[in-house]
Amino acid sequence: MYERMLNKQETPSIEEMTKFCGENAERFSFLNEWLVSTFHTEKKIVFPYGNKYGWGIGRTRKSLLIISILVAMLAGYIIELYVKNTMRI
Repeated sequence: MYERMLNKQETPSIEEMTKFCGENAERFSFLNEWLVSTFHTEKKIVFPYGNKYGWGIGRTRKSLLIISILVAMLAGYIIELYVKNTMRI
């Protein structure tokens, strides 16, 4: 059905996350580049919500979490976005 990066013992690199996305790797890279160029975010590889969600990239601006991009392969979709709705950019 779907796969997630769930091995908490080994922190994946951005390259490994991108490769994990398979046919959607280009979209994953584009989204990350767009967030940097548009909102000037910083990235941090995170395991934010436990084994239910796995590894992802946390995007912050001025130390505030703006978005978490969780790496998953699910019927053609490779990301789930959790956006902090109170953030002003």
